[in-house]
Amino acid sequence: MNIGEASAVTTLVQHLTENAAAVDTPDDVVLAVVELNGRARKALGAGVILPTIWMMRREEILAARKTPPSSSPTPRRST
Repeated sequence: MNIGEASAVTTLVQHLTENAAAVDTPDDVVLAVVELNGRARKALGAGVILPTIWMMRREEILAARKTPPSSSPTPRRST
């Protein structure tokens, strides 16, 4: 990411975090905001520090995606 892109991302992330609640934002948008903000901070050496709620929401989303859907175990036959 170049400096111009990083600056634009920083502006966008700042706008989103100030005007949108993380809990009302779609999962993919939350993940993208956190990812892009990290890349922009790396490119600029500075940037927006995301509110804790955004990071917590990211962790919730990732945890939910890791957890396989619960399936009922196949009953064993007694012989």
